[in-house]
Amino acid sequence: MNYQIFYYFKYRCGVPDVVIIKDFVDQFLEGKISYQRYNDMTGCLIRCAKEVERRLGTNAHLLIEIMDSYDREIANYEDVKIRENTDV
Repeated sequence: MNYQIFYYFKYRCGVPDVVIIKDFVDQFLEGKISYQRYNDMTGCLIRCAKEVERRLGTNAHLLIEIMDSYDREIANYEDVKIRENTDV
């Protein structure tokens, strides 16, 4: 996913499209929902944002906003798991 998003930022024509980037994220998460998968996704978006800014000199705040947009979904997943397995 990091490669896809970085490549997209590097070779896009114009402003990055949030829908396209969210599609990359959704494909990454598809059918494999777990705490680890969400953690990998958020880490990937943060690292990719840092690489886009470092290597391309482009503001990548959009990636952090996309990551933040999954907060409710992740919280709901965590709530279900707490009910299933009790809290830590």
